[in-house]
Amino acid sequence: MRVNSANADVQLGTPPPAGTEYFDANLTATNTGSELSNLSLVWGGLNAAGSHARYHTDDGQGCSYPGPQPPLDTSDPFEPGETRTGYLCWTIATDDASSLELFFGSGTLDFPRTTWFALH
Repeated sequence: MRVNSANADVQLGTPPPAGTEYFDANLTATNTGSELSNLSLVWGGLNAAGSHARYHTDDGQGCSYPGPQPPLDTSDPFEPGETRTGYLCWTIATDDASSLELFFGSGTLDFPRTTWFALH
């Protein structure tokens, strides 16, 4: 997984609810395994968290449709060695933008399978 860019206060067609903003990240994911896989199988999903301990999932708290393009395909299987690039987008509390981090795994710092990427 590589973070190519991260953008706070993304302007889309529909404004976010009061006290929130849209935050997107352009990511490149490569299947480094030896089997067909998809990003929805990443343990815990691709989520974001800010310093105020608010968790933002990549399902159900996204941006207004259609969001930043192209979206990162997290559901269709991809072959070993295949690479995909696209955007994930979250609706976050405005005061979390400067501390936002992408993570997959349990979200706890002491869990060995959680990986974190700074998005600020």
